[in-house]
Amino acid sequence: MSRIAGIILIFLCTTAAWVVLGATIMVTVPINKELEAQPATDYPSDRSQSLVKNWSRAHAVRTTLGIGAFVCAVAASNLGSRHAK
Repeated sequence: MSRIAGIILIFLCTTAAWVVLGATIMVTVPINKELEAQPATDYPSDRSQSLVKNWSRAHAVRTTLGIGAFVCAVAASNLGSRHAK
């Protein structure tokens, strides 16, 4: 059973890592580019505030998934080392 659990954990870890990469490329980078293109005097605008909120949400999701991927990788590694003994 631990071998199947290890395979599932590795799959979850890999999937989470790909989602983090995809969210970075498809969400965070475009928001960063749009914010960088705006003059500093426009930062108090409603559009800028909306972009910052969206960036914060995307960052929270990426961070959570990244931590989850790391935990899955550690758990899979521990299962693998126990199974090898």
